[in-house]
This record gives sequence, C-alpha cells and structure tokens, in this order.
Amino acid sequence: DDVMAVADCGWGMLFARNAQEAQDLALIARRAAENARTPFMNIQDGFLTTHTIERVRLAEPGLMQEFVGDPRTRVPALFDPAKPLMTGVIQNQDAYMKGKVAQRFYYDEVPRHLREAFAEFHRLTGRRYDFVDGYRLEDAEYAIVGFGSVMETAMPAVDWMRAELGWKVGLLHVTSFRPFPARELVAALKHCKAISVIERMDNPLAKDNPLTTELKAAFA
Repeated sequence: DDVMAVADCGWGMLFARNAQEAQDLALIARRAAENARTPFMNIQDGFLTTHTIERVRLAEPGLMQEFVGDPRTRVPALFDPAKPLMTGVIQNQDAYMKGKVAQRFYYDEVPRHLREAFAEFHRLTGRRYDFVDGYRLEDAEYAIVGFGSVMETAMPAVDWMRAELGWKVGLLHVTSFRPFPARELVAALKHCKAISVIERMDNPLAKDNPLTTELKAAFA
C-alpha cells in the first residue's frame, strides 16, 4: 500500500523478488537514475521477506565502482553563484504547465537508460534483468502476473500445475513498474487465454488494483 501511494509521482520503480535482486537492482536503479536524471525506487516487499536469511552474491566494490561510475560525470551541478537560479517559488498556471511539459524531455529517455543499465549489469555479472521476466510462457495458455516475493513462490507452483494437472501455466514478473513495460507485457502474454494478477494491496474505491489497471490499459 505504501509504495502504490507514490506510484504516480514520476519516479522509476523496480521490484525485487528476493534479497539478491534487491542488491542488484539497487545498482541498476542508481545507474539508470543518474543517467536519466530521474529518481528511482528500489523495492522489496516485506514484512517476513526482510526478516529471513538468504544467500546473496555480493558485488565486489570494484565492480560496483565500475558499474555506477563517478556521479560527478553525470549529475549536473545546478547551483552556481555566477548563474543565479530560483527554486521553490510559486508559479502561476502558465509557467507551471510549461515546466511540467518540459519534464517529458527527461522522462522519454528513462526506458533507454534503464535498458542500458540492465544490459551492462548482465555483461559484468552474468545476471540478466529486464523490464519483465517470463517463466515457462513459451507455450502457456494461462499466466500468473505480479511482482515481488510472491512471484518467486509462484514458480514452483507453476511447475506443479504443469506436472500434476497438465495445465499449461506460465508466469510473468513485472520488474519495472515505472516506466511501465506495456509493449513487453503484451508481447509476453498475447497468446494466453486467461491471465490472473496477484497484487499485495487492495484499492476498493478504484475500478481495479494498480497492476490490473495498467495491464488492461496495455492490452487496450
């Protein structure tokens, strides 16, 4: 609930399924945020998942330094006494909306920078991440969609349903909720007869919960 309360503030949002992904996505989010000049949130859902023991392959300091790099080469120093700049002042409607529209220049570039961070992390570590991560979707007639730790638990459930029940079930983890991967999501699920969305929150006053709403919009 707390994460979805800020889902539309204009920040990138990456969801981890376990502690390993939480570490890896922290580095990926840092690189993408600084290159895109757009803040990112790195999210692992709790409560129990943050109070258990897991094996984690920690990135070496040298690898982290190589991957993240020196922020001074990417993050601009906006405050210069020789070039005065006002921040926090009240803007009337015309100026405010011009500023909001101008933000699109940066937001339109966020997917490109995130994709580049995914690719470079895979090159350095061998661990592959993407906007979405499918499991046994190649011939799936039914799919489970969600994000976070529940999707790691759902993977053996998919294996069991295939082996014991003969159901052609697959799974899709949405790693990047912002920017939302509409094209990738539709491409992965377009052959499925039915889709079940698992969400760890309930918004009873909305038409649907957040991920379900976004998924329907993507297909529309």
